[in-house]
Amino acid sequence: TLEETQPLGEEAQESDVDSVSFLSRGKDLCDPAVKQVYGYYSGSNGRRLFFWLFESRSNPAKDPLVLWLSGGPGCSSMTGLILENGPCTINEYGNDTKLNPYSWNTRANLLFVDQPVGAGFADGPPVTNGSFGAADDLYMALQEFFAKHTQYRGKDFYITGESYAGHYIPAIAHKILRENTRRIEPHIPLRGIAIGNGWMNAAIQVLDYPEMAFQSCTAPHVATRKECEYIRQCSVYLPVQIPDDEYDMRITSKDGSTGNIGDARLERYLNRKDVQRKLGVCKRFKSCSDVGDFSMDEITPTETLLPDLLDAEIRVLLYDGDQDYICNWIGYEHVANEMAWPGRDAFLRAPRYEYEGADGISVGLLRSIRWKEKGMFGFFQVYRAGHLVPTEQPEAALLMINDFIDGIMGPVPFTTTAESGNNSSEL
Repeated sequence: TLEETQPLGEEAQESDVDSVSFLSRGKDLCDPAVKQVYGYYSGSNGRRLFFWLFESRSNPAKDPLVLWLSGGPGCSSMTGLILENGPCTINEYGNDTKLNPYSWNTRANLLFVDQPVGAGFADGPPVTNGSFGAADDLYMALQEFFAKHTQYRGKDFYITGESYAGHYIPAIAHKILRENTRRIEPHIPLRGIAIGNGWMNAAIQVLDYPEMAFQSCTAPHVATRKECEYIRQCSVYLPVQIPDDEYDMRITSKDGSTGNIGDARLERYLNRKDVQRKLGVCKRFKSCSDVGDFSMDEITPTETLLPDLLDAEIRVLLYDGDQDYICNWIGYEHVANEMAWPGRDAFLRAPRYEYEGADGISVGLLRSIRWKEKGMFGFFQVYRAGHLVPTEQPEAALLMINDFIDGIMGPVPFTTTAESGNNSSEL
């Protein structure tokens, strides 16, 4: 293994940081068997967003492009890369990586972007307009990405992420749709979005904390059902005792502290001088950072942006680990059920059914509908997973994303043609 070192300091020169680094096959970081590209693309006002792209392990020339955004606000997407669904995972000492057999680049080209500015390796003046300001910067970076990497302009593009990406993803997807409608070039071929354990509507989701605690088999019973109803009526922000780890109710904290989605091993690895030099970065890495004032942004509903995406036949999948408390599946499904759009009644009537893996064992509960010819809307409750579904159920998460991309996330797969006037059916 490489020797333990400190992150790059003042001795690093600006010339050490390439705007874009093109890497060939060889002894590169994380997954040496695939081509990688990493570096910076520009947002507005001198902001720079760090990206790391891994080509597909299967067929890079034909496979789609999948973007991953971590939440926070302010958590680096490198947490997703190395701790969740990227090509490699960190070892127990934090000094090296090993291949992840369940990486989402198994059948897709996989792109991770640190955003907004302040998160991970992204740098520059802070965003002043929450998720929508972040979307403006990310859109500029994606425009530059597709302009430079023309091979991806004809491929389906999917945006995925978790937690506060429930704000980021609707904002950037809606921005892309709006600019595509205006025929801004390069056209970004957005095909679908998948948001895990999303924070989308605080006014709805916090109301279901008591219900989640009451239904949980692992969390302490803090109140009777009748008392939960009183809590619901009293105040949306009434303090309620929560499980020891709000990201995974199966975990019991010995010191009374709550969970943390960061990882000291990740910070140790990405702050190594040799790793930072390889990546062309010069910044002390933190899993999650302060990215400015998102207080108003946090309570702004974002599911209101999804109907326009669905109307444009962009697929939308909301998924949630059933052991997460902070962004629990009950509140998240409540958001899906209450969303106002023409397909709401069809979605509410759609049956839930067990979603089985290759071994015939159910990995979750799915409810979904097709919409128009190519669109879909679905909600997937993933069994035995907390806040980080790809970490805790990696095989199920890979099955989910591959089926979603293939259009078979449900009992009726997509076909190349559809009957005229068929607005919705079970998927």
